Amino acid sequence: SSKAFQRSSQSSELSAQKDPANKLLSHWSIRRLEAEAIRDSILTLSGRLDTTLYGESVASGDPRRSVYVKVIRNALDPFLTTFDLPVPFSARGKRDATNVPAQSLTLLNDSEVIDWSRSWAQRTTDANDDVRIRQMFLEAFSREATEDEIKQSQAYLASIQAQSAQAAQRLAEQESQLATL
Repeated sequence: SSKAFQRSSQSSELSAQKDPANKLLSHWSIRRLEAEAIRDSILTLSGRLDTTLYGESVASGDPRRSVYVKVIRNALDPFLTTFDLPVPFSARGKRDATNVPAQSLTLLNDSEVIDWSRSWAQRTTDANDDVRIRQMFLEAFSREATEDEIKQSQAYLASIQAQSAQAAQRLAEQESQLATL
């Protein structure tokens, strides 16, 4: 039933004993998102997802839903392929579900992900850091941030701001040295 989708992923001791396989759906079974859902989720957070229905296939950089991304057998989308998009060369009954370092590195270094992340950050620049952290947690995880998460996020922001200030200081010193040449 639809209540199963609203349940916690934590099983109670009683349900773990009576229904270890969770066939009665007493709690939500955690599963990994498919490649298309990962891309669409990031685009949604960025505020750039184009929800237009129907139409022509689009290139991988287009902000339309992933179901519309063109699949060319010899030029597969690298982002979607990293997250186990099925390869169109053969039919398979089940998708691969790998957990490899390339996936983490893609989320950190992919130019499109960085661009989409920048768009998300720019959408929330009107608020102070505390409000912004709370808003971003709510948007990303559909839940309130815990106090510990807020403190960790604030500490991270403070360290990034300090690094940025140091880099700006070094740049100013280098520019003044170049001006004297």
